[in-house]
Amino acid sequence: MGHTARGCKEEHVIHERVEVKCVNCSAVGHRARDCTEPRRDRFACRNCGYDLSLFECMVVLLTVCRSSEHKAAECPNPRSAEGVECKRCNEVGHFAKDCPQAPAPRTCRNCGSEDHIARDCDKPRDISTVTCRNCDEVGHFSRDCPKKRDWSKVKCNNCGQMGHTVKRCPSAADNDTGMGDNPGLENNGNQNAAADGGWPTDSIGMADHSEAVAAEEGGWKPGW
Repeated sequence: MGHTARGCKEEHVIHERVEVKCVNCSAVGHRARDCTEPRRDRFACRNCGYDLSLFECMVVLLTVCRSSEHKAAECPNPRSAEGVECKRCNEVGHFAKDCPQAPAPRTCRNCGSEDHIARDCDKPRDISTVTCRNCDEVGHFSRDCPKKRDWSKVKCNNCGQMGHTVKRCPSAADNDTGMGDNPGLENNGNQNAAADGGWPTDSIGMADHSEAVAAEEGGWKPGW
């Protein structure tokens, strides 16, 4: 602020001029108001092109409608993809809906329909299409798998690593204070200890073996 472009002390910036294109004849270098070509019918079909009055050739009349009697949305002829840039792959010559790089449509894994996905399917579950996440075989769910649990395919929801669940997560064990923050710890403590062959646990999950230690050392026992 405070000066004009002529008095500006900064380096002069050259602005690239925007290319002017005529909307009447599509030529570059002039505007529609300066165009010398016959005016196009603004109400003609944007899909077919020009008005029939501009053409006298019967071949053109029979092969291309070139009609001004309908709008582009009502044109019975297929829309031409010539010069059209695909919005998906940015290549010229086809529409995005016809793009060869488009991903495959999502289909229902239960009935194969493309109108919905499996969770919205109203047909009975086809067990022959179910793949077990444990053994990768078809015909049963992982909860009904007769084979031993493959822990390499189990992902922990706590640390995100494979090979264990939240209950067996070493990160969860390091962060556990043993003060009852983990639901079910009181009931699972003795069970886990018994399964691991370890010491029995008290009500907060901490091993209580003072009596055993005292007995081994030949000392006194509580309650004597």
